[in-house]
Amino acid sequence: MTTEVIPRTNTKPWYAGMKNLLKREIYHERSRMYWIQQLFVWTLFTNGMVALILALPPDIIEGMGSMYVLSLATSYGILTLLIAIFIPILLQGTIIDDKVSGTTAWILSKPVSKKAYLLSKLMASVLSIVVVSVVINGAMTYGVFSAFGYTLNISGYVMNLGLTSVVVVYFASLTIMLGTLTTSRGKVLAVAVVIGLGAQLIARYIPLILFIIPYSLPVIGIGLIIGTSVAGLEVLLLSACVQIIIFTVIALFVFDRTEL
Repeated sequence: MTTEVIPRTNTKPWYAGMKNLLKREIYHERSRMYWIQQLFVWTLFTNGMVALILALPPDIIEGMGSMYVLSLATSYGILTLLIAIFIPILLQGTIIDDKVSGTTAWILSKPVSKKAYLLSKLMASVLSIVVVSVVINGAMTYGVFSAFGYTLNISGYVMNLGLTSVVVVYFASLTIMLGTLTTSRGKVLAVAVVIGLGAQLIARYIPLILFIIPYSLPVIGIGLIIGTSVAGLEVLLLSACVQIIIFTVIALFVFDRTEL
């Protein structure tokens, strides 16, 4: 008597459909106007404020420190504030809207895995935001400083842009994870924004919170540009990376077990 094992035919590798999903998210879900609007918002608030400070007479900020350092601190301070607020606003419905509308169920009826679907959402979101808010905006900031006669340390500046990208990934992965835990856009937005802005308020009384919420990572990294020592940067960076992995794993675990 022989027993024949019938292989399963409904299994999909975790990356099934990833390439097509990324194309859909980057090219079809984000119009040309989307990129223009994002670039306008990010550059207006960051580079606008930098140009305003650099244009001030030096004696106005006498006693407040170097105009150069003040401008860098303002630039990265506003940028991280926008990241903490704007990313949750942009991504609050990334997972929820598709689930509620039935789009997710329709996409997953194709040869697409849940992991590929979720990771494509996260990767496309991170890529689009990093390109606009970090790469293009960062190049324009460098141009603003150059226009006012300041030469930034290129290697340190690029490294700090990398730290800014880590903060983008942090808040994007946090928001995507929250979207797998609830079907309420309001809850996702509230929790993500409270975590970001709450870290600033709590840090006034408990500075160690900044080693948990990497909100100030780019501001601390200014030392890489001006050539001063940066204490605790490695610990803060490691903490951020570990949390990003945790957020992503939780999101994959929950979404994989969600009935659609």
